[in-house]
Amino acid sequence: MSILRVQELRGLADDDIHLYSGNTLDTTPGRLKVNHWTSSNRPSNPTEGTVGINDEGWVDFYYNGSWAEIGKGGGQNIIERGDPGSSAPLVLLENFNDVHYYYSSNKDMYMRTQLVPNAVYEMWYTSSGGASNIDLYLYPNGSTYGGEFRAHYRATDGSANFNRTDQTLNHFYLDHFFGGSGSNPAGKVWFTTGPTNKYFYYVGSDTSSLVIGYNRWTNNSRNWDWIGYHAFNGDNKRFWVRRVG
Repeated sequence: MSILRVQELRGLADDDIHLYSGNTLDTTPGRLKVNHWTSSNRPSNPTEGTVGINDEGWVDFYYNGSWAEIGKGGGQNIIERGDPGSSAPLVLLENFNDVHYYYSSNKDMYMRTQLVPNAVYEMWYTSSGGASNIDLYLYPNGSTYGGEFRAHYRATDGSANFNRTDQTLNHFYLDHFFGGSGSNPAGKVWFTTGPTNKYFYYVGSDTSSLVIGYNRWTNNSRNWDWIGYHAFNGDNKRFWVRRVG
């Protein structure tokens, strides 16, 4: 093993300085200075492992194709996924301190978060606007599976009755207001990835309804590999998801 002790070390413009495995860069009693930037001007396509100080109040670390924002959000590492589309790379959500953050103004959203088997996750969302059918759809793995889902939940209607429904479906689904019109929804989901037990517990509301209940994916041979595809009316969707167990 080698130890390099330097007072000042500079590379030529656009060149990297490499420190190979088993070697140590020792800056004591000096200091190591890294780049400063903001979210708007940080590198758009950096080398894996790039680190910098974000002047908005956290440390940026580039890992697995995304910026991990260490120290943002009260100790949580907020990883912005935006609106990645159906073919975006999957990003594993395994660390309990990481949160994947998605946002979109579209009706459809692909949540390309890779899941850990036999784990528990929490997901919450808000959305402004929307005029009808603010119902939560989720197609796990971005697919449908005919008749493999059982839904059991209650939802209010125009007369404030808390009605029960039991359905057989091909994806996760909960009906707000049973076809009525609402807007500005918000809700929270807890789900287990299985494969033996895949449950989806939900509580949510919009301006016309309150819904509480769960879905169960009955085929225990299916793997839930990534969160899936959301589709519901509403503008400015925001989704946060983290592993809790």
